[in-house]
Amino acid sequence: MCDWYQAVVDLQAKPQEAEYLALKVTATFMTEGLIQPIIQPYKENYYLEGYRTGPKFHIFFDSPDQFGTVETFARGWYSQYGVLALENATCSICGTQISSQNMDVLTELKQSFAEVGQKFCNINELGPVCCPICSAIIPAHQWLTVPHLGFSHLAFVFWNWPPFEECRLDLLDHIDRVLGHRTVLTYGHL
Repeated sequence: MCDWYQAVVDLQAKPQEAEYLALKVTATFMTEGLIQPIIQPYKENYYLEGYRTGPKFHIFFDSPDQFGTVETFARGWYSQYGVLALENATCSICGTQISSQNMDVLTELKQSFAEVGQKFCNINELGPVCCPICSAIIPAHQWLTVPHLGFSHLAFVFWNWPPFEECRLDLLDHIDRVLGHRTVLTYGHL
């Protein structure tokens, strides 16, 4: 069962270029043998829909028996399960960090981020989240959060892959070079 992910998020991708960039990265991964060249359909209790690990996966990671998938999102995306795992959020205006020490306020922020994220995915409109401390109205992507919440038009979600730190190649840097953009790494779990 797939229950956790690492996501590589391109915060610079424009909506009109996201599909092309997604194909560019997946084609590179296929050529390298990191992923299989076809999308596997969802199979209950086994894996999520997406590109399964490829025949040369073991060259990149020590885990030979890996059954992870990669989902590609070339549309509005945010780390929905990252919201559930949210450890803290810092207002970019007043600098106040809201963490589990103030669980009621953090829970309210999680709800606000989830609502804004759903709207972003559905109608491609990124709304604000109000700071409960200074009352500033801040675009959702300007909050500093752990984990990062993404809010982008291009994301690669790696379900149940080994941590990227265990890769023999700097996978994040590799993706950056293919895209020509800086990316961020985030995570989430069901």
